[in-house]
Amino acid sequence: MPSLKIDVPHTLTQDEALARVQRLLTQVKSQYAEQIQQVDEQWEQFQGRFLLKVMGMKSEGTVRIEEAAVRIDSKIPLAAWVMKGQIETAIRTHLGKLLS
Repeated sequence: MPSLKIDVPHTLTQDEALARVQRLLTQVKSQYAEQIQQVDEQWEQFQGRFLLKVMGMKSEGTVRIEEAAVRIDSKIPLAAWVMKGQIETAIRTHLGKLLS
């Protein structure tokens, strides 16, 4: 699977950034419930692992809440690779607003 790496800077505390990211995940699950078949997330301090199945395609990866950035490292299905730019832009936009 191709990889997707995204870094979004922030000036929040790690605790506040983590709380906001977790709130966003809850909102996404609710807002896109019809398209999302599976969402699994596990958090250990400031690092989370996720497995996401959207429209039959699985993606998995990690989210790290660092002192000055949120880092996402994900594997996306080959079929979603053509939408990589749109996916990356959407994530950067949402996280940028959330963390500002």
